[in-house]
Amino acid sequence: MDCEFDNLMSDKEIVSLSNQITRCYSAMRHSTHEVKLRVSSFNKRLRERFENTLPDYTKWKNICFEGNETLDELLPSDSPQRSRVIYLTADTDNELEELKDGDTYIIGGIVDKNRHKNLCLEKANKLGISVARLPIGKFIKMNGRQVLATSHVYEIMCMWFEQSQDWEKAFNVVLPPRKINSGACESVSKEDGNHAEQCTESKQEASPEGET
Repeated sequence: MDCEFDNLMSDKEIVSLSNQITRCYSAMRHSTHEVKLRVSSFNKRLRERFENTLPDYTKWKNICFEGNETLDELLPSDSPQRSRVIYLTADTDNELEELKDGDTYIIGGIVDKNRHKNLCLEKANKLGISVARLPIGKFIKMNGRQVLATSHVYEIMCMWFEQSQDWEKAFNVVLPPRKINSGACESVSKEDGNHAEQCTESKQEASPEGET
């Protein structure tokens, strides 16, 4: 999780991000599949928030808090390994089909009410790493713009493994009913006999660029 956005958030948004990281840790603890979490740029107001209100975070297991290390400093320098790093953002048309062992997925740790559009996309381009978005539009339709809270992205990734690698089930388990446009989809048969969800107009998707 890339948390190098302290200067772009209000105090209230820092509190929200700290709560979302806590939810990510809870999702990790309850997941039967290990989805490792590493928090970069864990400093300034975010770290202060944890030390003042959640001091036991230092005892959390299987989550790594990197104090002053930025995402760029933590990324592998060699091209083959760097090619397996993917920054998740709603501001791309490249949809993620599956989660692969050995790949590293970056979630932008920011709550900004979508004030900073393309923020994570531009950062990924600057760092020379790939970008992708969760394929929500293929399976469900949502009310509002297609950007999710940081914690929802991580929870969906955990749930994808829990639900036998089924994106639709993962989305429906994690996302609040108020975000989903119920009745927007109707089951239609593909030529190969399988079924997919054919959805009518509506909006929304998943990204780590904060809750909007």
